[in-house]
Amino acid sequence: MMNTERLPGKPYDLFLQGMRQGWTQKRDMDILATLHKFRFVSFSDLVKLYFPSKAGDSAARRRLLKLYRWRLVDRCRQWAPEGPTEYIYMLDDVGAYFLAAYLQKQVEELGWRKRDNQVKLAYVRQYLAAMRLYLELRKQVALVHFEPEYTLKGEGYYFRPDAYAVFIKGKYEYRVFFEVDMGTEGQQKIQEKIKSYEAYYRANARPGFIMPYIIFVADKEERVRKLEAWVEKSRTIKALQYQFWTFGELMRAWTAKGVS
Repeated sequence: MMNTERLPGKPYDLFLQGMRQGWTQKRDMDILATLHKFRFVSFSDLVKLYFPSKAGDSAARRRLLKLYRWRLVDRCRQWAPEGPTEYIYMLDDVGAYFLAAYLQKQVEELGWRKRDNQVKLAYVRQYLAAMRLYLELRKQVALVHFEPEYTLKGEGYYFRPDAYAVFIKGKYEYRVFFEVDMGTEGQQKIQEKIKSYEAYYRANARPGFIMPYIIFVADKEERVRKLEAWVEKSRTIKALQYQFWTFGELMRAWTAKGVS
């Protein structure tokens, strides 16, 4: 039973009414949870996740429009030389209250702020790339856990890999920190990341500790080679296992044999 005494306010009343009357669906809550987790998700990726039927595009447009009008989700469009692209969706304020109610939490416990939706385009693209990685992993491996913006905090280090994943491929379980590169960070920023990973390793290295792979993923081969050169120049701990791939190469390699 949901504890309604600790869920005051109109959004919660609407949520409870919606659940009773059936116009708030379990799928709606899953969409809100995904937007909370990934922050920015494209229309086409939401279709892949929650509207897999042949009529998925039409069903998604109808449902997402309702969620938008109810202020459960917000949306924006990127602009390209050929014109506006598809909608990008994010959690809106009423949606945050609905999700909190569904999880039997207060909205403050979600750690969500509406101003988090107001970021530069480069950051939006990075979140979209993390979702792209997530969808590809779901197709190629048995995905156990995937968390974007994974926080690593301890004595001497505090940083966020773009994602942390645990998955099974064949007979083996892999743990991976992903750096999804959009070509916007320079050599100094990459060097800072390497120092953070090495600080994390030094703070945790002990018998039984297994350091995850660190995989840099970029769109273009030229950028991949540049990242590799910067990392090799910066690293001081040879035990750390770095890999560098384009998105296409990474997925083809895993399809064939998994992480080597």
